[in-house]
Amino acid sequence: MGHVRKTDIGCEGIIRGSDGEWFSSFAKRIVHGNAYIAELWGVFEGLHMLK
Repeated sequence: MGHVRKTDIGCEGIIRGSDGEWFSSFAKRIVHGNAYIAELWGVFEGLHMLK
């Protein structure tokens, strides 16, 4: 898998409708992690918004 550097990370996302109109967005700072953790947080936050 190789070396993965841990550092301060964040995630962000946007929820759009079928015509591309903006519904909502989010940004989250994650204290420590890597790119995989940021992607997982992005998925989690996006799904949480759709609930």
